[in-house]
Amino acid sequence: MVGESGMGTSRVYRYYKCANTKKVHICDKKAVRKDWIEDLVVEKAMKVLHDDKLVEYLTERIYVLQGEENPRIPHLKGQLADTEKRIENLMNAIEQGIITDTTKDRLAQLESKKKEIEIAILQEKIKKPFLTKEQIQFGIERFRNLDITTLEGKRRLIDGFVNSIYLYDDKFTITFNFKDGTQTVFFSEIEATKNSDIKSLGAPKTIKVEPLIRQ
Repeated sequence: MVGESGMGTSRVYRYYKCANTKKVHICDKKAVRKDWIEDLVVEKAMKVLHDDKLVEYLTERIYVLQGEENPRIPHLKGQLADTEKRIENLMNAIEQGIITDTTKDRLAQLESKKKEIEIAILQEKIKKPFLTKEQIQFGIERFRNLDITTLEGKRRLIDGFVNSIYLYDDKFTITFNFKDGTQTVFFSEIEATKNSDIKSLGAPKTIKVEPLIRQ
């Protein structure tokens, strides 16, 4: 969906509208009010953050994942092992009396390459500092204190935890940024008010809203 705005008698109204409706007119999904759907998503995301068991699960999962080795490091270690093998071969040749200016130059090149690879491995390890479980949990729980009455607060919450939203005729499904993090909310569960857009959702269609609050 894409963002659109329209001017009322005294204020600007903002909506999400299917891009296919706007461009090629093949979708009959009606526009949905921006504030209404975003506030619902933020509310559900905040409830997820206040689920202590879920926060504990996320903390444990992140802690385990960060222990997985940087994918570049095995490649660099392979290069290091190959370089060390070449140095060993040259040293064996030197011990056998096979020594020339070319041999010396090649040995110096390999020694220099070895140091470069070792530095590269160290740099890759520094890029990914290891966090304790307490630090991870603290970082997650900080989102609980976001001021979601502000646009910045909404953005930070959704950027951090929401992957996408699928909007249907009678419900919407939120996919969060963690395994099995999907939640479906039926509009019938939401108390209808005179400001609700439930009646203007149109015919049954599946539309991916990705992402929210990023106009």
